[in-house]
Amino acid sequence: MALETKIPFDHKTKSKRRQPRVFVYTIVTDAGFAPNAEGTYLTLATCKPQIRERAQVGDIIIAHHKKARGGRVCYVMVVTETMWQDEYYNDERFQYKIPSATNPTGDNCYHPLANGGYEQLPCQHGACDQEKDLRAPVLISECFTYLGRKSVDAVEEDHELPEWIPSCGRGYRVKKDGELIDYRRTLEWTASFSRGKLGEPTDKPKGRCGGKGRRGGC
Repeated sequence: MALETKIPFDHKTKSKRRQPRVFVYTIVTDAGFAPNAEGTYLTLATCKPQIRERAQVGDIIIAHHKKARGGRVCYVMVVTETMWQDEYYNDERFQYKIPSATNPTGDNCYHPLANGGYEQLPCQHGACDQEKDLRAPVLISECFTYLGRKSVDAVEEDHELPEWIPSCGRGYRVKKDGELIDYRRTLEWTASFSRGKLGEPTDKPKGRCGGKGRRGGC
């Protein structure tokens, strides 16, 4: 699909737009929450605040499974829109992503309050995750491929990272051998995938961290 630039600057820093980049990271927990690939949109509304702070419309985000699971691609998204959590919660397009008893992996989990704060709805995150979730915008994609468990269970060559895209340990990467990852080549590579949600999440949903307990593994 053709990409449209919907904002002229980074939603977080208000910096001038730069050339689009490729972000790569290892997804530790793939339970359908971060990202949430249900419906028309793949959304990254929680976890990975450093990427969400820096990513702009047009950037490509690639998450690969950890080595113990083969290290193959879990999902690829081209960012087509960003917005803050209050906009996300109130946008009619994303009401289906509000968590509930029948939708435990919904990631539209921060209800904006009149005083400017947020109420965290029952979801896969707890109080210990709120600060990092809310400090960066929601990344949204209508141009995505989500493989999930499919790339763990079925070894297919096109699920492997191509040689110009480096795997990642902690954090994220935008460079290989000191040079930015080739954006045009990566964009062409993403076009080889079928679009949408092609597999189910690798992990079962986990409970909330419950305040000062362990932090989420996303």
